[in-house]
Amino acid sequence: MVVPDGRRWVWSRRNAKPVPLAPRHRRTWRRGRRWCSCGLRWLACPDRHGSVPTEPPTPPPNNRWWDEPTRANPQIGRVGWLTPAQTWRANGGRW
Repeated sequence: MVVPDGRRWVWSRRNAKPVPLAPRHRRTWRRGRRWCSCGLRWLACPDRHGSVPTEPPTPPPNNRWWDEPTRANPQIGRVGWLTPAQTWRANGGRW
């Protein structure tokens, strides 16, 4: 679904950026660049070893009927009614 945002159009869910689950570590440019913005010394900052984990965006909903899971449907007809084949078998092969 497209939502107007004043001067441009914004895609609501499909192009949503992932939500970070941890604080991002940035090197501060004061104090000799040794400290991260989170308070850790830059040498021990976790950003040096791996990226910040993020929550993946939600997949779009499945609205196509042919991709839905198959469900068992044991219903043959109305309750108490038999199909012609069941009537044939019940009468021993005679109508």
